[in-house]
Amino acid sequence: MPSVEGGAAVIAHSQSQFYYIKRKQDKELSGVKSRKYTRSANPIVCGTCGQPRDASLHKQYFGNWYCKSTQTETFEEWRENFKKMSCLLPQFHDHLLPNGSKVPRLGYTEEAREVLRLRKANPPSKTTCLFPAVVRQKAIEAVTKLGGDRNNELHVLGQHEIQFGAFSGKTFVWVLTNALGYAGFIVDKVVNIDKEKETETALSKKQSL
Repeated sequence: MPSVEGGAAVIAHSQSQFYYIKRKQDKELSGVKSRKYTRSANPIVCGTCGQPRDASLHKQYFGNWYCKSTQTETFEEWRENFKKMSCLLPQFHDHLLPNGSKVPRLGYTEEAREVLRLRKANPPSKTTCLFPAVVRQKAIEAVTKLGGDRNNELHVLGQHEIQFGAFSGKTFVWVLTNALGYAGFIVDKVVNIDKEKETETALSKKQSL
């Protein structure tokens, strides 16, 4: 509701709305022209059946759309299958910035912090890392048990167990969900491991000379 100050109506805005309006006004004053949004009169079309996405045939569940025209199962069955499959894919958490925008949160979730606290209080005994073939076979078995597709490489890679570090024994999809920044660290190490070997080889050659 607008309030009245000095005879003029003042509309209260959230912080993000205030800065958006301020940036827009500054652009207009500086002569920068931006394309104004005009809402399309055309209906939103389903990407599966190509028909307008009306509520009688289409339903949404966590950003995923069910299309009654193309699905062979009911919405309830599709939703339950999707719930089972969701454990095979990472669930990213958002971090809200001061300007109102959202970015993936790189820090640890409370579940990850609890794992670190428990391991600090009771450090696990040192174990030998499993061979890659064994890790992959265990991942395939886990995907099959969870009802996933063992031929889907994303499902299989997500069930690979980490063999080192603070979250050893956890699956990669768990690390992606609960410690995204740490997952990025692991990927960076794997990607650059060959480069590090090349650097070490070149350095040893220089030292021998």
